[in-house]
Amino acid sequence: MGWFEAAERVEQVGEGVGQIRRIYMPGMDQAVEEKLLAIDEASYSYEYEVLPGAMNVMRDYRVVATLGDAGEGRTQMRLECSFSGVTADGVAPEDMIALMQDTYDAMLDAIAAEALSRA
Repeated sequence: MGWFEAAERVEQVGEGVGQIRRIYMPGMDQAVEEKLLAIDEASYSYEYEVLPGAMNVMRDYRVVATLGDAGEGRTQMRLECSFSGVTADGVAPEDMIALMQDTYDAMLDAIAAEALSRA
């Protein structure tokens, strides 16, 4: 995730399915930890969960990312996210959806910019 400027530091623990990625964001003492659950090379997709912890206020938060053909030599990335509830008092699920939508939009913009810079 070196292309994502919003992350101060990213650490990878392990390799392949089961690996943990720790993402340190500005102003956060602890990392958001993600665990890789599956990779499907045939469908160009992977699945991960955000592990419970102080930096994750969503229960059972999972993401499936899939690459697909967008035509005209372009690639589309689709992110499907789900969670079963919010653990922080005073935080509405709608607030978390909006926050994550903004975060993923910024990440997708960063991926597109990085891809274009290498084209």
